[in-house]
Amino acid sequence: MILLAVLLTLAPWKGPLPAAASPDAVKYKLSVHGHPGQSVHLRAAGLPAGWIAAFCTRDVCSPFQYRMRLDALGGGIVEFQAVRTDDRARRRVRVTIVSGDGPPVHADVRAR
Repeated sequence: MILLAVLLTLAPWKGPLPAAASPDAVKYKLSVHGHPGQSVHLRAAGLPAGWIAAFCTRDVCSPFQYRMRLDALGGGIVEFQAVRTDDRARRRVRVTIVSGDGPPVHADVRAR
């Protein structure tokens, strides 16, 4: 039996934003790869007070966590964003995205 971990990758977001996305957010394309049909629970960690992380689809943004079902090829994409909500919060932060089934991915985020 071969067990494959979930692989997460981040890249700059390109193209139109999901309707629910914040225009002030720092945006990334989060690609998820694993088993076909696998349910993956994504969670953002490490953001200090004054910041919010969200996983956005075309219709909704889920703060700090999101569950996705991978497609028939074992892939999925969601827009990931970090938003500074308090002007007193640090301008530069590091956020970690974990799936529970593989290595985390990190992003160093600088507020706009």
